[in-house]
Amino acid sequence: MEAKLSPLEIGRQLAQCNGSATLSKHYSDSFLYTEGVFLMAEWCGAYWLLDDAGIQAVSLMNQSYFVRIELVKKGDTCTVSYSDGNEKILFQNEYWCSDFPLDNLVLYFTNDTLLLRSEY
Repeated sequence: MEAKLSPLEIGRQLAQCNGSATLSKHYSDSFLYTEGVFLMAEWCGAYWLLDDAGIQAVSLMNQSYFVRIELVKKGDTCTVSYSDGNEKILFQNEYWCSDFPLDNLVLYFTNDTLLLRSEY
C-alpha cells in the first residue's frame, strides 16, 4: 500500500504537473480533465471536486469561455468559487470537507477541459 502524501508534498507534486500527455473523459461525457487533475483527486480523496468543478464550469460556459475555480478551506468547510479569471464571481458554493488536505487549490476550465493552474 502506498504511503499517504503530506499536504506539503501534495502541493509540491501538483505544482510539478505542467502538461498532460493524455486527457480523460469524465463519466458525464461533458468535459475532459488532465493527469494532474486526476492526481489531485486521487491524492486529496477529492473525486467530488473533480465532478463538481467540471460540471459546474460547463454550466458557466455561457457566461465565460474561461473559468477559474478556487477552493479555500477554513476549518471543516471549504468555499469553491467560480470566476471569469478577472475576479468576477460567477458562482460560489460551500462544502463540508474536513478531510481535504490542502488549504487552497486553483483549477482552470477552458476548451471543455479541467486542468491545474500549473498545466495552463
